[in-house]
Amino acid sequence: MKKTSLYQFFRAREGVVMTEFLLCLPMLILLLFLLFESARLFITSISLDLAILKSIQRAKNTPNVNYQATLATELAKQTNQLSPFFDARGANLSLKFYSNLDDFISNHHYSDANSKPLGQYRVEYRYQPFLLPGFLMNFTLIREVLFVQEHERF
Repeated sequence: MKKTSLYQFFRAREGVVMTEFLLCLPMLILLLFLLFESARLFITSISLDLAILKSIQRAKNTPNVNYQATLATELAKQTNQLSPFFDARGANLSLKFYSNLDDFISNHHYSDANSKPLGQYRVEYRYQPFLLPGFLMNFTLIREVLFVQEHERF
């Protein structure tokens, strides 16, 4: 009698579709979240690029200013306009200034911008995933740009 009921259990086809669907559902949800998170990462990356370039253009053309503070405020303005996903407070800004290309090549930099026509702007942004756990998508977006400081030229 036991053998017959066990045989009937394994041969029964009712509920197979529902069981397979429930087994595949977490994978489908994870794949969908990964797709959304990838799109959000690309939008954030593009917004970060545009915000950084516009901020640096405004900061480098402003005479006799604190470039670090100007870059931070311009970056905050640009990111508020461009992307709701990007928070400028999470960005680390570092600026290095060089007298000429030889100093840049030998990495002999200055923290003061006076009479230093080359400015290297570096922005690091730690991307925080929204839909997925942080260990699945742990990125740091780094952008480095070398600009000629218009008002620091001789």
